[in-house]
Amino acid sequence: MSKHFHCYLLRSMNPRNPLSTYIGFTTNPTKRIRRHNGEIKGGAKRTERRGRPWEILVVVHGFGTKKSALRFEWAWQNTWKSYSVAPLIGDRRRELRHKRGPAVKLKCCYLLLHSADWSAEGLSLHYPREDMKAYTLKKGFLSLFAEYSEVPEGVVEEIKAL
Repeated sequence: MSKHFHCYLLRSMNPRNPLSTYIGFTTNPTKRIRRHNGEIKGGAKRTERRGRPWEILVVVHGFGTKKSALRFEWAWQNTWKSYSVAPLIGDRRRELRHKRGPAVKLKCCYLLLHSADWSAEGLSLHYPREDMKAYTLKKGFLSLFAEYSEVPEGVVEEIKAL
């Protein structure tokens, strides 16, 4: 069985850290969120204390290789430095450097999905819960992601377990 590669966006459910987000890579989203929340060992240092509990806002799926997924993760975390979005927004990408919050990270994801590096890769988005999709809609981004909202069969069960 081949591995599936995912990038994901976490948001903090801690009322003291409403703008805290975390972008990561995994082959097993179910296990990874449990690690971030401290249920099992191995979560990222940055999510250990500040921000817990975390929840997954969106999962990007469909990367052909681990390298491609890791490149996407880096570009998503560092959109302001990424040359992938330069043709779309030019030097305005530097404005993203100090922007925080889930809505900004969703916008960065949108930019990357439409960039030349990933637009042809057949990536899809999955919202683990309907209210996460509603959150995205409330923030005005759902229509921007419409063409990426179908997850291929065979992966749905793995992601639904979130």
